[in-house]
Amino acid sequence: MIVFDVDGTLIGGESIDWSSFNAAFEEVAGFALTSSFFAGIEEVTAQAIVHQALAALPIEEREAKEQAVCLGYLRRLQEAHASDPGCFPALEGALLLMQELRERGMAFAIATGDWRESISFKLRAAGFSIEDIPLVTSSEFYSRADIIAAAVAKAGRSLDEAVYVGDGLWDLRACRNLGIPFIGTGHRHEKLRDAGAAHVLLDLSPPGFWRLRETMNEAQVTVTEADLSRPDHQAATAQLLNAYAMDPMGDGKPLSEAARRDLIPGLREHPTTMVFLADRGSEPVGLAICFRGFSTFAARPLVNVSDFYVVPALRGAGIGRQLLAAIEQRAREIGCCRLSLEVQENNHRAKAVYAAAGFAQAVYVPEAGGVLCLYKSF
Repeated sequence: MIVFDVDGTLIGGESIDWSSFNAAFEEVAGFALTSSFFAGIEEVTAQAIVHQALAALPIEEREAKEQAVCLGYLRRLQEAHASDPGCFPALEGALLLMQELRERGMAFAIATGDWRESISFKLRAAGFSIEDIPLVTSSEFYSRADIIAAAVAKAGRSLDEAVYVGDGLWDLRACRNLGIPFIGTGHRHEKLRDAGAAHVLLDLSPPGFWRLRETMNEAQVTVTEADLSRPDHQAATAQLLNAYAMDPMGDGKPLSEAARRDLIPGLREHPTTMVFLADRGSEPVGLAICFRGFSTFAARPLVNVSDFYVVPALRGAGIGRQLLAAIEQRAREIGCCRLSLEVQENNHRAKAVYAAAGFAQAVYVPEAGGVLCLYKSF
């Protein structure tokens, strides 16, 4: 299914939109939002902007001021539209693409960081019929990732089926957190490419959109359990593990010469090694190195995910989720009772992927607290 952002994606008029929002906020808060404020915030949704800017206030006061900003913002949008009925135009191809999605019977939804009242007004002003479209907004959720996930659920679909279309770096970040594919569009297309967006369109004209979707479908990723007697699987495993080692969330440096030399022989010799490779066409793009263990409390085997890596350019395309699903399927086949893994405390993207797959900090007895991972190197 396709999930759309709105401002800058489906409709234009962003300069009027932002000036209306900023003026409404300043009127209520008594101070203006600055570029340095926007550069430093984690979430860019209407609700989040207000609450982050007024973080020093009690929650009840923040909520009251949010509602006041929402009303002042809507009033200014209505005044701008009354002065210029074309100030919120549908962007090129957007209306026709919506029509074709309906004709093809494809599920789609809208997930926006704007409030419900203001976004509904702008969409109708741009000529969109939204009565039959699942719509989730910042009126319901604080974070963009939660807004997208709720829109998918409202359409009766799962995140495994979703592709998000947006124009902002915050849209790309949300998709990476959710582990879903992203299509960038709008005037920020160069910034999106620079940030690693793999799929970018200048506009939403249907021919270009459908060509891109065909390309994305052709480049489907496959996950297989590696055969380390095969030279190509050996090379892919060594290549991806070295890339993981160099990643800031890996070891921050390449594998040593000794590690590179001994890696494949060591993995082949170890009796419980399980390696999973994700490939896009002939290109290796993801790796999971696992080892079977044994749970004494359950008296059943388990699988520990030792190393887990997806190439940076394709993070957010669902590859991590596919790898975890393949590992879980294999673990169930061999009678395991659980999967385990480690994740660095500040690796927020990976933590979101793992949480979405059902992982949580291990707790045996609540009174004893959560399990910690300890090392003694030698």
